[in-house]
Formats: sequence, structure tokens, C-alpha cells
Amino acid sequence: MKNPNRQAALRRAAAMKEGGESDTIIVYNSSNGSTAKYAEWLSEVLECDVVNYNRKNLAYVSLYRTVIFMGWIRAGEITRLSMLKQNYENFNLREKNLFIAGVGLGPHDSESYLEGIKKFNGLNAETRFYYLTGRYDPDKAKGVDKASLAAMSGTMYDGMAAEDAAVLKERLTSGYDGLDPENLTQLVKDILVAQKN
Repeated sequence: MKNPNRQAALRRAAAMKEGGESDTIIVYNSSNGSTAKYAEWLSEVLECDVVNYNRKNLAYVSLYRTVIFMGWIRAGEITRLSMLKQNYENFNLREKNLFIAGVGLGPHDSESYLEGIKKFNGLNAETRFYYLTGRYDPDKAKGVDKASLAAMSGTMYDGMAAEDAAVLKERLTSGYDGLDPENLTQLVKDILVAQKN
């Protein structure tokens, strides 16, 4: 992964010579590698900085004009998004191009499922939210992930449409691989448009 300090400084210096500004960062939180892979693919396409989430790295977003936050979805929650939201004003995110991507196993074509994720995470209609399907192999799941799933099994599907819950249960039981760089197409298009404005 790229060093945000060095890469951002070099890009800003080059952009300033051209009279513009080009600074984009991806902050991601990944558990089994799906979100990390999407962040890697996206950073290659956008030629931007990318950092794994921690509190120190999260503060980098205050230095960039375009911020992409990517987190995996656990029982409807986009992990670590709450930390970004708590620092919304501190990081001056109102003045930035902010994009949020959640990586999960639910059905990407279910409006009720996607609306449920947005509602659960306090995202409104103006939020630039993108859902990306990930990958899960129950035989390779970390012990902590298995324990977490077991603990949430009673409430994880609460409020979810029966069809959506059935899809999610099947993917968690049998495994699923929806990881595909093509899933980033709309996100990339929208970022490029926002960067021009």
C-alpha cells in the first residue's frame, strides 16, 4: 500500500504546477480481505493514496479533497464508519467529496436490503453510498468472525425481508464469492465527475 504522506505530497506538488488540486484518499477496514481488495483495485484506477483504517490513519482524511471510506458490513453495520461520522466536523467533511462503500454478502439488487443498510448506518438520501458484494468462505473464516456470527445469529436478520435474509443465510452457510472489480464501475464514474467539480 502507498504511503499517504509521501504520495499525497508528490501529487499535490505536481498538481499545483498545473494550477489544480488532485488529492484523493481511500481509508478501508477489512476483515477477510474483500474490502482490502476493492481498495487496492480502486486505488490503482484512481492512482490515489490508500490506507488501512486505524485512528491515526483516519485523521488523514482532513488533508484530502476527495475521501472514500470503505468498510465491511457486519450485521448491517459498516464497520468503523461511526468513527468517521463522529469526526465529520473535525475533518471538515462537509466541504469534501465523500464516498462511502460497504462490502457485504447480501443481495446487491435488493432495494429493501440496501435501504436497510443505509438506515442502520444513519445515511441519508444525499449520502454517496455504494454497496459492493464481497467474498466469504466459512471454512477459512477467522475464529473471531465465527464467534461474532454465532453471537449475532439471533438478531442479525431482524427487520430484514424474508427473501434478503434467506440469501444472506445461504451465503454465510455455503460461502459466496461476489468479488469483482466491475462492481466498482459506478463508484469510479461518480468519483471522477466529483473530482472535476
